[in-house]
Amino acid sequence: MIKPLVGIICAFALSINITMGQGMSIYSGISIHKNQSSILTPEGTANTGHLIGADGRIGDEGFHFVISLQYHRLNFEASETYQWRATNPTIQYLKGRGGFAFKVFNIGEKISTKLKVLGSLDYLLNAPSLQNNDLPTNYIFNDAVAGVVGGIEVDIDFLTIGFEYEKGFLRALNQTDDTSFNSWATTLGFNF
Repeated sequence: MIKPLVGIICAFALSINITMGQGMSIYSGISIHKNQSSILTPEGTANTGHLIGADGRIGDEGFHFVISLQYHRLNFEASETYQWRATNPTIQYLKGRGGFAFKVFNIGEKISTKLKVLGSLDYLLNAPSLQNNDLPTNYIFNDAVAGVVGGIEVDIDFLTIGFEYEKGFLRALNQTDDTSFNSWATTLGFNF
């Protein structure tokens, strides 16, 4: 499943770069998701894992629009400690995102700092059945959720380091209040 998704993300990034001609960023990193309800993530725990993604940039260095695609693979079992490698059972999301970024300041000629604001539509690719857990059988994952993303990006020549927070505003579990996911991501990648 991973190899086709990597191919899709690379093809997406390449098509954005060719058609728009403004640049792109390919990256990977860590992903931490916390559900607002203790049903999925009891107090002090989170679903942790990794992500890969690509951002297409349309505009100039000072202000540009961002079109992004990310793949997140997280451990389904919530944990108090971070686990980079997601092992079965997993939750897998494909996140389509769009928004803008603007430069805040430069440090010399090679380092620039930008703020990002994006909307995110997160499509659920895979999640285990909750019937296998000690939870009631009526908990069903919704196929898609949405959120608003804020972040900071530091570009050092061709390297990019990112820190993002996504505030979910749709329920992750069908007909279950207060189950939206909030997530944090830290990424490292390359600008083209």
